[in-house]
Amino acid sequence: MTETSLKNSVRTAIRKAYPRAFIWKIHDGFTAGIPDFLIIIRGVHIFIELKTPRGVVSPIQEYTITKIKSSGGRAHVCRSVNEVLEAIRLALVVSNV
Repeated sequence: MTETSLKNSVRTAIRKAYPRAFIWKIHDGFTAGIPDFLIIIRGVHIFIELKTPRGVVSPIQEYTITKIKSSGGRAHVCRSVNEVLEAIRLALVVSNV
């Protein structure tokens, strides 16, 4: 599966599981390291960086994810639709929403 097809599958799965979710595909073409998606569900913000099973997280992506987390945000590297849905589920449980 290519990263593009993974992104499309993720969007579809999130919309099905969480119809009221806000899903923003982040890409401005200028800022390196920003996660692929910002997902907001019931006020919980989750950044997702998608990679194929063999995809490599770049140093700037690692740095950005670390900065998001150290600022109290939620950010995950996911390699499948199931990993994304699990990251969302856990974020909602932890947030008690």
